[in-house]
Amino acid sequence: MLNIFKFSIFILVVIFSINSRPNPASYNYSTSEELNADIFIDVTVIDSTDTSTISKFSIDEGKVTGVFLERPRGTPEEERKAGSLKRIPPGTYEFIKNDCKRYKNSTIKRKNCAIEFRLKTSANPVAGTRDLILIHTGNYPMNTAGCLLPGNKHYLNAKSTIEVFNKKTRTKEKIVFYSDKVTSSGPKLREMSKYINERISELKALGKNTITLKIRLR
Repeated sequence: MLNIFKFSIFILVVIFSINSRPNPASYNYSTSEELNADIFIDVTVIDSTDTSTISKFSIDEGKVTGVFLERPRGTPEEERKAGSLKRIPPGTYEFIKNDCKRYKNSTIKRKNCAIEFRLKTSANPVAGTRDLILIHTGNYPMNTAGCLLPGNKHYLNAKSTIEVFNKKTRTKEKIVFYSDKVTSSGPKLREMSKYINERISELKALGKNTITLKIRLR
């Protein structure tokens, strides 16, 4: 009888410990410790459609502001899965400069690599299998598989025109389409990079060797 009682207590303890663990898909990372950083980007959703998520962002309380375009909302499982073409799971991530050395012997060439950034997903379990998410240039949802595209302004279902090269006719053709988009992506990323680099230099001049950069999504 005593053994049955002990076994019942053991089962209850196991169940409690399992239920007490934080769910990576819903865990709240917005604690004061998580938000403590030398350079901080705060990101808040302002529009969500079937094709995109648009957010406003602010670096260090307004030093640089703009908008991000990313893929549309998905289920928590989809947002945590690499290649799902869904937006980044909500949470607080550290971010770093993109390492251009990784493309040295690669067929992939990134002309804006020096001003791009990556989210350190490995340090945040909420990211699931998402790997080193980029902040890079682009205007439309089709320009990202799941990264953040910075811009100055955004438009929903806007009429756009792009030029494509027709290999058969060997001529450039204009294609008109409608899509959510952000504008001035290149200039905005350069503005972000300029501020962040200057701020890092200032902090190093003050004797700070370890500099933490964080971004909070939604």
